[in-house]
Order: sequence, then C-alpha cells, then structure tokens
Amino acid sequence: MRSAVAGKTTTPSKGYVLLTFRVYPERAQWVSECAELGTASCGDSIEEALANIKDATVLYLNTIEGNGSREKVFRQRGIKVVAGEPPGAAEVRGRARPNELLTAYVHPIAA
Repeated sequence: MRSAVAGKTTTPSKGYVLLTFRVYPERAQWVSECAELGTASCGDSIEEALANIKDATVLYLNTIEGNGSREKVFRQRGIKVVAGEPPGAAEVRGRARPNELLTAYVHPIAA
C-alpha cells in the first residue's frame, strides 16, 4: 500500500538494513566500498566517493529487490533486516585505520 504525503508517494517500511561504507585513498583517487554487499566505486574526493558508493549500493539493492533475489543475497551475506522504521539520518563516521573513513548507511526495506 502506498500513500501520498505532501505530494510525495511513500511505501510503508518493513524495516531497514545497516550497511558500512569504507573509503580510503588509492593513488590519486578515493576508493569506496560497501563491506556487507561488496559493491565498490571511487571518486576524486571523499564526498564524491561516498556519493558514488551510495548510488552503486542503492542500484544493486533495487536490482536484487526487482529480480526477487534479495532474501537469498542477504542470507548468503549474513545481512539482517531490522524490523521497524529506519532511524533518522544521523551520520556516523569513524576510522579503522589511518587515512580510512568508515560511515554507516541505513537503507529502508519496503514491505
């Protein structure tokens, strides 16, 4: 069931997944990857690399949702769907190693 709120169409959320994006320098670029899904990208800056990995990861998630393989992929990779509404857009960042940035990404899962 979809509903319209202030001109936007919303889909009720079944839950969400919490993913980890890792960004680190490699030669003249920043490499970005999603630890849980294995998606990867890059950019000329940390911000660009983060935007690119988010785009790549959302595209991948939409693709496995569309072709019906999400449950299989999540099971194989040990990804758990957390029940309920996703938390707010608070940004969580940290470092595991020098010159490396880790950030959390919350992706809603539709019902």
